[in-house]
Amino acid sequence: MSRSKSQQTLPVRNPHQDVRPSNPNDALFRDALDNARGLKRKHRALYEANHKAFRATVSKAHSRVFRIKPGPKDDPHISGAAREVALRARVEDVFRREFPHRRPGNDNLYAMALENFRGKVDAYIRKHPRLKRLRDRRTRSVAEPAQPNPVPNWPDRSAVQDSTSTSPGPCGALEM
Repeated sequence: MSRSKSQQTLPVRNPHQDVRPSNPNDALFRDALDNARGLKRKHRALYEANHKAFRATVSKAHSRVFRIKPGPKDDPHISGAAREVALRARVEDVFRREFPHRRPGNDNLYAMALENFRGKVDAYIRKHPRLKRLRDRRTRSVAEPAQPNPVPNWPDRSAVQDSTSTSPGPCGALEM
């Protein structure tokens, strides 16, 4: 006996198991959905107890797996210039050498570009402790001459004191 077309049964498909799309991004999205639904099914008790904590845990795991280093990458001109500036080079000289196409034709634009460069170099130096120490040492030695640390008015130790002296010493104790 053959069945007529109206009596044939169609296969029932699971709504979550769609036909895989030809686009790779859509296929990736579908796989991610399937995995998320599987996690939700497998850990249903945790999900029903506190769905916000469940989502936070899953997103924390995803961020560990798909970690991307944040922020823009440093310009090689800036890193090299920062090393030179930390080692006593003038920012203006380094700017002229690194960017020879920037001529001081328009004073306003040149000044803005130089200040932008100086800010980037200073920010790079602040992020790198070794360069920061070099620059601080350089600016301290140029700005202020080295002075001895101030010492309280203690008696002069250069003169030889009498061994029988009973005067109080610098700490108030009697010297013998």
